[in-house]
Amino acid sequence: MSDTFLQAVQLFAAPFTTALLLAALLPRLGFWLLLRQQVFLGAAIGQASALGFAVALWCGLGSGILHGLTNDSWLIVFGGLSAMAVAVLSLRALSAARSNLEARSVTVFLLGGSGAMLLLANDPHGLHEVMRLQSSSMLGASANDVVIAGALLLITVVAQQRFHFRLLLWAMDPTQARAQGLRPINYDVAVGACFGLCVAFATHATGLLFTVGLLVLPVLLMRELCASLRSVIRWAPIVGASGTLLALFIAHQPSIDWPPGQAAVALLSVAVFVVRVTRTMRGPIRG
Repeated sequence: MSDTFLQAVQLFAAPFTTALLLAALLPRLGFWLLLRQQVFLGAAIGQASALGFAVALWCGLGSGILHGLTNDSWLIVFGGLSAMAVAVLSLRALSAARSNLEARSVTVFLLGGSGAMLLLANDPHGLHEVMRLQSSSMLGASANDVVIAGALLLITVVAQQRFHFRLLLWAMDPTQARAQGLRPINYDVAVGACFGLCVAFATHATGLLFTVGLLVLPVLLMRELCASLRSVIRWAPIVGASGTLLALFIAHQPSIDWPPGQAAVALLSVAVFVVRVTRTMRGPIRG
């Protein structure tokens, strides 16, 4: 193993650990977007959280994204509320009317990105922070972020294990879920709130590009390679974490020196492209 990488691990232990935990968490959320056929909704929710951060900065409720609980609490609150609102309303619309949210998701994505920039156009420091969120930088995460990311991952794993079959029914056929006595609105609110909170925190800790990339790319890759939904949800988090670890190693080679967040997303994107082109291992997905 490269001495440069070992030095980077020692220097950036908290950011690397946070990134790996989120790389295992985010595909577990993206799996449900895949079932709802709304993969791009993850990008819209992430952009909504960035707009929430910008609103907090515009109101003077944060001194910048400094990865410390005292300075960041208002940013996370505003970003989380914005992301949760978009997630809950979108999931509710899907369950209630089986509507296609693609156009709305694109609108939210564009409004969030442009709105954040416009709000802070005359605040050089705030604008810099939003631009850093958009491009992704995971190297400022703190020990607090490691604890929060670990807690979110644990809660998500336990909840998905406990309610797996009910969640599948809710995601794949809300009408049948009602016939079975489930109330889709309860799952819309619970899943949307969890989704918004996790995406907002991940955007805060690692940036929008990394968050959206790890939400969808491992799931898309495993959809091509796995023969069942159970295999997709089992392997996507492993692929997300291992792909991120590999990207961290590559990015910190002396002759390369790439930004790790972008390296992880690029690596997984290439993997999805190659697998889709070759399709050598593709099999039908069974529920």
